[in-house]
This record gives sequence, structure tokens and C-alpha cells, in this order.
Amino acid sequence: MVLIDIVLLNTATLFANFLRFDFVISTVAEYHLNWQMAAVTITGIFSLLINGAHRGLIRHTSQSDSLRIVKAVTLSVMLLASFNYALVLLGNAGHPLSLSGVEVRLLIPNSVLLIFFPVALFMLLFFQDVDQAGLLQHHLAKQG
Repeated sequence: MVLIDIVLLNTATLFANFLRFDFVISTVAEYHLNWQMAAVTITGIFSLLINGAHRGLIRHTSQSDSLRIVKAVTLSVMLLASFNYALVLLGNAGHPLSLSGVEVRLLIPNSVLLIFFPVALFMLLFFQDVDQAGLLQHHLAKQG
């Protein structure tokens, strides 16, 4: 089930980039979307497994499971922001950014991270509700 969450996180990354850059595909392409999605995949898998979002046969069925999703997305964003900070210190790959005349590079623009956080939370929590409704409907159909 972590695979579904990773797909949703990558969809949130794509959507956050489109929102940030006004749905201009050529501008989004300049910001190395493939590297962003790879980073989101790695940090997403790590944070989802650390927070136990993969446990249980029926996924995300309680309030504590929703809290795990919030913790996992928060951890993922914190890790991505940490990678950005490390890249600023190292002057490594990413997109160019000028701070006080000094060019630095980030993996994911900080503005995209700020948009990504609520979008990812919405997508994962919404899917949790849809998943629960589907399971409930399936369970009721079996009983009837």
C-alpha cells in the first residue's frame, strides 16, 4: 500500500510545481521534475515506513492512522528541506537561485515545498477517506 502513497506523493509534487509555475509546462521542465520526484519517492518511502503507514491489512482506518500520514508527510517535507539546505551548503545540483548575488542551487524550490505539503496531505487523507468508503461499501455488499 506504500506504493499507492508514493504515487500520490509524486502526483502532489507534480501538482505543486504546476501551481507554483502557473501551469506553464516549459517552466516546470526547467526545474528538474524527475529529480524532484526521485527525491520525493526516496523520502516518502522512508518516512511512510518509519511512521508505520504500511501496517495492517486494511490501510488507514483510524484517527491514529491519519496522524501517521500527517507525521510521514511532515517528515518527508523536513527531509526535503534539509536536502535543500545541504545543497545550498555544497553548491551542488538543482536549479539556480541568487541570494545576495551568490548563486545557490536547490533540489526542490522552497515555494514548491510549501505548496507540496498541504497538497500531499489533502491527497493522502482524501484517498484514505475514499479507501474507507470503498471498503465499507464492499463490506456492506457482502453482508446484503
